[in-house]
Amino acid sequence: QSHVISNMYLSPRGLRRLQVRTTQIHDDVYQDAESRFSDDNGRTWSDFHRDSERDITFESGYAREPYIFSPIYDPTTDRMIRLTMLRTHKGDPRIDGYKQLWDHSLWQISENEGHTWNSPSLLKYEEGADYSITEQGNEEYLEHNRSYTGYNLLRLNEGGLATACTISTEITNEQGAKETVGGVVLFVGKWDATQKNYQWQASNPV
Repeated sequence: QSHVISNMYLSPRGLRRLQVRTTQIHDDVYQDAESRFSDDNGRTWSDFHRDSERDITFESGYAREPYIFSPIYDPTTDRMIRLTMLRTHKGDPRIDGYKQLWDHSLWQISENEGHTWNSPSLLKYEEGADYSITEQGNEEYLEHNRSYTGYNLLRLNEGGLATACTISTEITNEQGAKETVGGVVLFVGKWDATQKNYQWQASNPV
């Protein structure tokens, strides 16, 4: 058993910081999330409190384990945007560790410097069900648009955002046989002023 602590900035002005403490018992499973905040760049901190947003949830035989990454500020829209790699487990990994799992990449926006966030949306590169808060075991969601985010969000000079996700893709190797390898899909998000939201386009997998 060990404790893992992560730190990130939350404010576009660079003063508000978040520190998350989790416990690691089985595999790469991070559980019992607690967080605290600093509004003076780490000079003083609040007490640690249970962080339900970052903790593992379990329902109807499936567990969800969120990896929420540092947000980025987009000055052209006055929004903050963040990515989450959401890992869905069959069974409870806090008891059994890794067995069967599915990874998906979600994104959210905040209009108040990260104090609250809208509902997560799925980054999609193929057909399939969208993310649902309640339908954790929906196969149309689990088996499609599987990806692993962990790359940074970047602001583009011409406007908009870009990121990449790791996926499994099929290639034909030198021997002419089909082979599944780790690949990448790129996403570009452009602001839609009418919808007041980002619209994402995915590249072909490479």
